[in-house]
Amino acid sequence: MTDGAGARGATHRAVLPLRDAVGLAAALAVESADRVGVRALLLKGEAAMVQGLRPVGQPSDVDLLIEPQELAALEGELRRLGWRRRPEDDQLKVFPHHSVTLLHDDWPCDLDVHTRYPGIDPAASADAFAHLWQSRETVEVAHWPVPVPRRPEHAVIIGLTALREPWDERCQRHRQHLVQVLVQDPELRSHLLEAAEALSATSALLPLLQELGLGPVEADVPPPDREWLLYTHARVPATLRLVRLVEASGRERLRMLADALAPSRTAMASQDLGLETAGRAQLWRARLSRLRRGLRTAPAMLRDFRAYRRARTTTSGGSDGRG
Repeated sequence: MTDGAGARGATHRAVLPLRDAVGLAAALAVESADRVGVRALLLKGEAAMVQGLRPVGQPSDVDLLIEPQELAALEGELRRLGWRRRPEDDQLKVFPHHSVTLLHDDWPCDLDVHTRYPGIDPAASADAFAHLWQSRETVEVAHWPVPVPRRPEHAVIIGLTALREPWDERCQRHRQHLVQVLVQDPELRSHLLEAAEALSATSALLPLLQELGLGPVEADVPPPDREWLLYTHARVPATLRLVRLVEASGRERLRMLADALAPSRTAMASQDLGLETAGRAQLWRARLSRLRRGLRTAPAMLRDFRAYRRARTTTSGGSDGRG
């Protein structure tokens, strides 16, 4: 939910224009993965635009999908080239780990390295990657050949991305574009449900499938998992903190409340890189500003939380939505 390019802060000294950097960084990341024997697929962004699955625009970052056991090798190679992990807000860790974000002081875009993709059943992520890799195709980005998911599978991933934050105007535009492409391309549309099933993504993709007249009836599809329900209901980051607080044990709750009042420097730097090296006074001013913003979003947070709990109770057959 954080726009990496917009949260860089004063320490960023990139000289490359964003319009050039994204394509070049994609080529760099894929070539780096190949150099250390890591199978990496370029997702979304420029690759999806080349395939006609996203409207032409300006991506702000680069997304890769790799296997979890390959993360250390790829991250090590990228670190050698000056990339490092973006600070993370540990208060938002209500999801199983699925990606790391890398930044570089001389590049205006981030690299998001996914080890699985939200909306794809986590239990089937290894099989999903195997299918994506086996059926992959190649497109040219920045005059460099890069492996990407085949169009039907990539359409599933683009659809999942658009459905993940249904309140976001950009996601809505991407969904409308994808629907238009699928309506105008019967062959692509005919393979969409098959691709969703192969990736174990039918549950999360169901609204789009039904919009296209492709999906099975809802009763025949397993309900989405907790992670997907939370993604699709948390309009503000505070909702994630509240869910984590409610689902925590008593002692952990006390620690989390203390962290909410005085977030760590790392948590603050996840939104503003300049706070990595800021003085104590500046850090405390930023903490107070964050607390004020959190209080202003409290009504939205409570609405999101109640909607999430209702959806969780419905899909779990009457449980209280914990765990």
